[in-house]
Amino acid sequence: MERQLAACVNLVPAVESIYRWEGKVETASEVLAIFKTTRAAYPAFEQALTRLHPYEVPEIIAISPDEIAAPYRKWILAQTADGELMRNSIFPLWAALGHARAVSGDIGPPWESIDPSVIQAWADLTAPQNLGFLAAWLDAPQEMNPVAEEAAIKAVEVSRERASLSKESGEIG
Repeated sequence: MERQLAACVNLVPAVESIYRWEGKVETASEVLAIFKTTRAAYPAFEQALTRLHPYEVPEIIAISPDEIAAPYRKWILAQTADGELMRNSIFPLWAALGHARAVSGDIGPPWESIDPSVIQAWADLTAPQNLGFLAAWLDAPQEMNPVAEEAAIKAVEVSRERASLSKESGEIG
């Protein structure tokens, strides 16, 4: 918790575990720990937990929720060390989109563009893996001009659709 690799941990005491270890059935009384962290913080979190855990093979399972309530998502982002990085990771993609639009002279909505560089920048921004970042950015308290807000809302919608299609086709789990 001190390294801000997780926002919260729930400790469920007196969990009775029955498992097979080194060819024998074992029983142990354990504490179930449920950590809330971010996708970006997960690799460092897993590494730290594996290093600190007394078990040779600790049970570490990541569950990615389909939806998270916006206020709770903002709280998790604010409590983890990578929260600022996650919020800012979308900005280079927005900048690339703005650059492509400026170079092409395209002044319409980027999702309606026919310019290949704008189409590619929009596709990069709305990639399914960016959905959480886009949603967090859109939900963050900030002043957006109406054009930027419309683009951010549309980017979240498109990213959700792409994530749903990817999930249905088995591209993401």
